[in-house]
Amino acid sequence: MKEAALFSAIVSLCIALALCGCQTAKKGPSDQDLVAQVTQQCLDAAKTQDIDKLLSHYSDKFSHDQLGDKEGFRAFLKSAKDSGYLNGLEVDMSLAKTTIAGATASVTPVQLHGSFGNVTAGFHATKEDGVWRITGMDIDI
Repeated sequence: MKEAALFSAIVSLCIALALCGCQTAKKGPSDQDLVAQVTQQCLDAAKTQDIDKLLSHYSDKFSHDQLGDKEGFRAFLKSAKDSGYLNGLEVDMSLAKTTIAGATASVTPVQLHGSFGNVTAGFHATKEDGVWRITGMDIDI
């Protein structure tokens, strides 16, 4: 009888430990999920022409060979918005693939359609202090 009680106690303890193991804290979202989230937030901001919100996802280290730094890109976007080039902006992500290697990611190709015509772009991001920020892009202007 003592053996059955002891066996029962051990089994109960093992079950309790197993259940506690299942109650560990959830891991946060994956980098893939985080990059997708930033991508969606950028798309939403671009469609509403909210330049400040869009650029909040861009790194202060952003650079582009034709646009310059983040402030140069801000000036370009403001000019495009003021000229009506962002009206009716459509973004097609149906062919886009996200590739993550360590602390860098790329999302390409992204199709942009608007009164300016059609453009294919690729975006590059870097994880800075745990936050994915856009640091560069491939686009012909």
